[in-house]
Amino acid sequence: MNWIKKTIILLLVTIPLLMAITHLQSKPLVGIHGMAVFKHQQQWYASHMPLANSIHAHQLIFSIKTDAKLASILEDVANDGLITLMPEKFDLRMLMNGELNQFRADLFHGHFERGGNSKGNLVISVDKIMLNHHINGSGTGEYFVIPTSTQSGFLVHQITNSTSFDQIIQYDNHSNSSNKTMEGNTSFSNTEPLKLPIKQLKPFHRLKQLYLETSDFQ
Repeated sequence: MNWIKKTIILLLVTIPLLMAITHLQSKPLVGIHGMAVFKHQQQWYASHMPLANSIHAHQLIFSIKTDAKLASILEDVANDGLITLMPEKFDLRMLMNGELNQFRADLFHGHFERGGNSKGNLVISVDKIMLNHHINGSGTGEYFVIPTSTQSGFLVHQITNSTSFDQIIQYDNHSNSSNKTMEGNTSFSNTEPLKLPIKQLKPFHRLKQLYLETSDFQ
């Protein structure tokens, strides 16, 4: 009978915990989710500006559907440097889950919260989610490799806590074009992001920093 009592006690403790975890995982993340916009080759991307220990504790990058008009607008603003988006309020979880395919946003030259200049209001259409990662405090500063072809893509620093940093780096001419395993334990794919420590970034050439944010993590 002791094992029955122990099982009941275990269930009484475990079930509420699982329910709490499920609630947190499904809790709406409604707010103004600022984004940095950058271009790699001929494709435009938006990167959610993450902030640890908040509703913004998610690294999310997606490609943007563009027509000639939108591409021209982004190109004109990008010539002046950093461009960001201040979207209307929405539930970030819906975007993460692929349930939000379009939203309106104000386009800014510069950071929308640091004196950036508004360049008008746009409709942003989501093409493909490239990175969807919850910031959980674990990790050792690795980089996500997000390939856009067999030899090009971008590297995204994995944010681990509130003292980290957000960095996106473009690479071209990856030397491991045969998709072989790197250092025996990491494979390169042109479909899914993977994580690499800094010491394994040597095969990546022609690196160019696209975005760096440190102030939000100090």
